[in-house]
Amino acid sequence: MLYGRQYKVDPKLRGMTLSVQCNPFIAHLPKLDAQQPDEVTLFSEQGIYVGKGVYYQRERGAHPPLPVTKEKEPIESAYISALLKEHQRSLEQARQGIDYKTAMAYDHLTLSSLSQLFARLLGRSGGLSSLSSDEMRALETFYANQPQVRSSQVRMAFEQAAGGGFQSVLWLLQQPPTTKGHE
Repeated sequence: MLYGRQYKVDPKLRGMTLSVQCNPFIAHLPKLDAQQPDEVTLFSEQGIYVGKGVYYQRERGAHPPLPVTKEKEPIESAYISALLKEHQRSLEQARQGIDYKTAMAYDHLTLSSLSQLFARLLGRSGGLSSLSSDEMRALETFYANQPQVRSSQVRMAFEQAAGGGFQSVLWLLQQPPTTKGHE
């Protein structure tokens, strides 16, 4: 430090005792105060030139400012794109609300699944093949008239029939639903 100013020197000179010389009357550099040089010459204790020190302004820092880098483009990935599309699709479905047609089709039975359910609830092993041809014709006729039958309705009819057999369950399924207070 000289005249209250700090000078930047070679790091290998730090900690050494040096002789500092300066010329405060440098003509080619305009200064406000001639007593504060921008550059000093450094000599060892033996009088050997070891380098120079340049005025160091701590506010500016020791290093030049970092170059401004432009933002990198995001990485493109087929997997990420597929995830984003799936997420967008789910958001769109959520905005549209409940699809009652799809919700009602959840418990919808086909003729084959209705026949298998009947065989299982009747306690017969073998699935569809355990039903007689008359029972299959009766189920086909029933399904042609009521294709919107649900598995929950079939289970409820079996519970109400309480062992009454195939014909009792079909008869209960064909009856209009009743509410508990109006029986």
